[in-house]
Amino acid sequence: MTALEQTPPEETPNVTQMRETIDRQGGEIKGLKGQLRDQAFEAAGLDPSEGIGQLLANAYEGEATKEAVTEFAKSKGVELKVEAPTEAEAAAAAKAAAQKTLVTDGLKRIDSAHDQSKPLVSEPSIDDEIAQADKDGDFKLGISLRNAKQLAREQSGDYVIGQ
Repeated sequence: MTALEQTPPEETPNVTQMRETIDRQGGEIKGLKGQLRDQAFEAAGLDPSEGIGQLLANAYEGEATKEAVTEFAKSKGVELKVEAPTEAEAAAAAKAAAQKTLVTDGLKRIDSAHDQSKPLVSEPSIDDEIAQADKDGDFKLGISLRNAKQLAREQSGDYVIGQ
C-alpha cells in the first residue's frame, strides 16, 4: 500500500478534496487513453467495438498510434485491408490541398504588402494640433499644447531655458 492510499485518522477537508480530484482526473485520463486507443484502431482499419478488432483492442497495451496497432495486429496474424481512397475522396483531398495553397499564398501576399506599405494618414504633429486649436478659437487648448511642447523640449534636452 502506498503512502497516498493510506488515510490518516483525521483528514482535513483540503486533503479529502485533493484525493477526490486525483481520483476524478485519473478516471478522465483512463477515458482519454481509451479514446486514443480506439482512434488508433480505427485508423488502422479495425473496429474496436466488435469482432476481431474488439479482441485485439482488449489485448492491446502498447502505444496508441496507427503504426503500433498495425504492427500488433500483424504480429497476431491479422491481415489488414488498406483501402485505397475513392476518386471522390482523392478529388476532395486535392481540392483541399489546392485551397490551402491559395490561402497560404494569399496570406503571404497580404503580409508582404503590409510590410511594404506606408501609412496613408500620419499622426498630426503637436504643431498641427496647436494650429488647429488656434483656428478653432480654443485658446486654452492651444496654451496647454504649447506648454506640453515646451516641457517635452526641456526634458529631451533640445531646448535650453532662456532661449
